[in-house]
Amino acid sequence: MKQRDDMKKKAFKLILIIVLFVPLAARGQAYVGGGYMTSTNSDSHDVKGVEVVIQSKYQIKDSRFAIMPSVNMGLLYEYVNKEYLESYTTTLSIAANGSFDIIQSKWVIFSLFAGPVIRWEHTFEPGSESTFNEYEARANKSHEWGYELGVTLDVRISDKISTRLIPFAVQRTLKEQSSLLHQTSYLTLMIGINNTKKN
Repeated sequence: MKQRDDMKKKAFKLILIIVLFVPLAARGQAYVGGGYMTSTNSDSHDVKGVEVVIQSKYQIKDSRFAIMPSVNMGLLYEYVNKEYLESYTTTLSIAANGSFDIIQSKWVIFSLFAGPVIRWEHTFEPGSESTFNEYEARANKSHEWGYELGVTLDVRISDKISTRLIPFAVQRTLKEQSSLLHQTSYLTLMIGINNTKKN
């Protein structure tokens, strides 16, 4: 079990290095930010939370197309700090997106992105006492496959710094060995470092 956890940590670090640093070395862009998320199963109501998003973007030559992988880490917290605690959930998703620049100028870029996604979910439930520190992990782990799509608005502040707003993005995934459809929506504000050539 310990070896498996160590391998997962090493694999996750490798993914972060690829998403963050490879695009910079290849004259791309790397973005980091956070925002608000909601998660819905086909048999339950919305659960709210927060998330951190790491994205990169590698433009394909001088075209409007780009490769845009992303890593999302979230915490669904709706039941935390209520009188009767039920559960809280951590999420991790990795998407291999492609994007298309609908509007492309030197200072503003509006893009549509989409691609396959894999999502892991780990739910924690209260132990013997209903306090956050007494939560313990139950056997409620799952991973899901699906797709992600959304839009981005990039505003370049300088040749090296830009901001990115993701006003809408959604992940639709199907749980392993289950017909349960899962949908996650998020709104994110990010800041990025550019290493692209000047136009």
